Amino acid sequence: MNETIKIFIIVIVATIALASGNLLAYFIYKMTIIDAKARGLKHPKFWGIFNIAGNNSSNIILYLIGRRKFPKDKLTSYDQLLMKQYKREASISLICHLCGTIILLICIVYFYA
Repeated sequence: MNETIKIFIIVIVATIALASGNLLAYFIYKMTIIDAKARGLKHPKFWGIFNIAGNNSSNIILYLIGRRKFPKDKLTSYDQLLMKQYKREASISLICHLCGTIILLICIVYFYA
């Protein structure tokens, strides 16, 4: 196979994996903001950024442990609908990210091993 075609395939698959990973982070950010507002936490945007900033998801675990003190009182039906939509889109993004990463690794091994 031509070297240019190999590189083109790798770039396309890497772009899909990177874009879906970024979308996943965005959906986690939006879900965290909705949850933090519903629980009455101060600075919900900070908590959203805090959750996506961790390298090994330790920040999400800290948020989930810390939010237990605040009951979910003010979650409107519109927020529930948004949360459901973000969960669905995050699931699709996660699947695309995993598939893109696996295909990328297979392409690299197949083309250059």
